[in-house]
Amino acid sequence: MFINRGNHESKEMNRTYGFEGEAKHKHGEQTYKGLKRYFVVHGGLFSKDGVTLEDVRKIKRVGQQPGQEGLMYPQEMPGRGPSKRGVGIAFGPDVTKRWCDANGVTGIIRSHEVRQDGYAIEHGGLCTTVFSAPNYVDQAGNKGAFIRIDAFGNQAYTQFDARPHPPMKPMAYAGGGMANLLMM
Repeated sequence: MFINRGNHESKEMNRTYGFEGEAKHKHGEQTYKGLKRYFVVHGGLFSKDGVTLEDVRKIKRVGQQPGQEGLMYPQEMPGRGPSKRGVGIAFGPDVTKRWCDANGVTGIIRSHEVRQDGYAIEHGGLCTTVFSAPNYVDQAGNKGAFIRIDAFGNQAYTQFDARPHPPMKPMAYAGGGMANLLMM
C-alpha cells in the first residue's frame, strides 16, 4: 500500500517506527506484503501520463509542493479534463487502468469525494472511493465507511451513520485559507 501524505509512508519509516514489525507480528508476512498492492491517495491520479510511483516517492513531504494537486483533488470522469470544482483534474477508468498497469498495483483507494453509501467501487474495480465522514458538514445525509483488506486482497467495507454531536457550526475548528471565507 502506498499511503498518502504523512511522514511514515516509506519502507524505512515503516520499519523504524514499528508499522512493518507490528503488521507482520499481528497479521503475518502475507498481510504486510499485501499492503503494497494499493496506491492510497486523497484525490486520485495525475494531469498527465507517465507519472510513476518513483516520482511520487521523490515528492518532498514537508509543506505544499507545486504539482501535487493531482494527488489531492481529482474527480472521476472518462479520460481527463478540468474538475467541476475548479481545483485539480478529473480522471476516468482508462487513465486508472493505464496507471495501475504501468505501476504494478492492484488498484487505487481514494477519499476526496462524498459517496452516499460511504464508499463506491468504480473504474471496473480499479478505483475505490472511501469517504469516512458521515453526514458530511451536517448536510449530505451520507454514510461513512472504512475498508479492510485481507492478505488475499479481499475487500470488506464497514458503513456507519453519523452520531449526534454538540451543536457547532460546520468547520468550526477550520483555520486559514478558504476556511476564513466560509466562516464569514
